[in-house]
Amino acid sequence: MATLIGLAVIQTIMGNFVDPRVQGKSLQLSPFIALVSIVFWGWVWGIPGAILGVPMTISIILFCQEFEATRGVAIVLCEIKN
Repeated sequence: MATLIGLAVIQTIMGNFVDPRVQGKSLQLSPFIALVSIVFWGWVWGIPGAILGVPMTISIILFCQEFEATRGVAIVLCEIKN
C-alpha cells in the first residue's frame, strides 16, 4: 500500500510541476501555459488530448505568429523570437 501511495505522490509531482517546467523551457513556452494546455486539451479530448496538448498549443502559437491580426495571441502565449 505504501508503494502505491509513493508512486501516486511521485506521479502527481512530476505531472503537475516538473514536466510542465521542463517542457516550457525546452519549447520556450511558459510552464503555466504548458500546464493549462494539458488540462484544457485533456478536458476536451480526454487522455489523447492531454498527451497532445502541448504540441497542439505550439501549433496554434506558430499559426498565430504568421498573421498580423492574431500575433497578439502568440505574444500572450509565448515570447516571439525574431
